[in-house]
Amino acid sequence: MQDALGCVDTMSFSLKQPQSFNFDSIYYQAVTCPDAKDGLIEVTVKGGSVSNAKPYQFSMDSVQWQTNRIFRKLSGGVYTLYAMDGNGCKTKTTAKLEEPPRITLTVLPKDTIIKIGYPVQLESRINSKDTIKQYAFKYQWIPMEGLECSDCASPVSKPNQSTTYTLKLDYNDGCKYEGKAFIDIKDGIFIPTAFSPNQRDAMENETFKVYGENIQNTHIQIYNRWNEKVYEESSAKANWNGYYRSDLAAQGVYSYHITITFIGGKVVEKHGEVMLFR
Repeated sequence: MQDALGCVDTMSFSLKQPQSFNFDSIYYQAVTCPDAKDGLIEVTVKGGSVSNAKPYQFSMDSVQWQTNRIFRKLSGGVYTLYAMDGNGCKTKTTAKLEEPPRITLTVLPKDTIIKIGYPVQLESRINSKDTIKQYAFKYQWIPMEGLECSDCASPVSKPNQSTTYTLKLDYNDGCKYEGKAFIDIKDGIFIPTAFSPNQRDAMENETFKVYGENIQNTHIQIYNRWNEKVYEESSAKANWNGYYRSDLAAQGVYSYHITITFIGGKVVEKHGEVMLFR
């Protein structure tokens, strides 16, 4: 340094370069389910200038800043992370927060009619446009009755009564899905509206009985028009031949009350009328 008179003086000093300021580590907690907001990103930085009065600050948009280095309640996606030291120096990086692929669950058949005692295949179909083989799936079918297994993907069902099966699917240890299948059991029985003990026609029923499959027992009660019981029997092959007190009953309309027990325990009651022709 020199003044106007030509006097010269010297002074030496040094400028200290701050340590390089950048992100040191990023910890991820992945999103548990598609479209959920339970992900987490935790960051650490190193270098730069920092003090108790001017701590590191963090942001996801470079507008709103926080001293907390943890970002919570995040959905899946790519994020730009910003950090700022005590001197206002900034650095940034990107982080990708994973989430499981979206899936669709279909349970088949939707509505099916079967005869009692017949099996039907239940099926769960899981579809996704992404690869999902690495994810865990847990199955729970409710109710368990009539199923060969209740914790498999596609059990065979053999219900004894009309049943709505509900599949509760656990995907990626926490994502819940549900589907339903309705199996309608038809009685599989036929009760004639007329019969002729004399069998006037080869096409007519000679006795009055219940026709069907998987019937374990039939309890038949027959009443005449005066509400007098003319026949009662309980057996697997119960049938009325049209006789009452050793004589052929009069031609006319008779009422019946029938209780049918199927193999498997299902019980069906039927009321109606039958015409006896002579």
